[in-house]
Amino acid sequence: MSATGPRGGEASGFVMFEVLVTPGHEGEALLSDEVLETTAASVMTAEQAEKMGFHGIPADPEDRPRRFVVCAARDARLVQSRLEGSNACSGFQIHPIDL
Repeated sequence: MSATGPRGGEASGFVMFEVLVTPGHEGEALLSDEVLETTAASVMTAEQAEKMGFHGIPADPEDRPRRFVVCAARDARLVQSRLEGSNACSGFQIHPIDL
């Protein structure tokens, strides 16, 4: 997947985590309120990401919901560590994005 941000152009230091949500969990439980506030990360469905201007996001697989977490590159390590420790996350890929 290659996601292009709303304005395209040069990379501006952001990443998008494409997260597979563990069956039986909600995507909103991926990151704590504290992490969301500290990092200003956004957690979105594919539909929400498209509405925000991200393009090239394929539809979710029928049996596996996904969420997309966008954060500044400087916060990527913290977000990654929290996703790795989250029971709601069964895996993820990291994509650089252009904003």
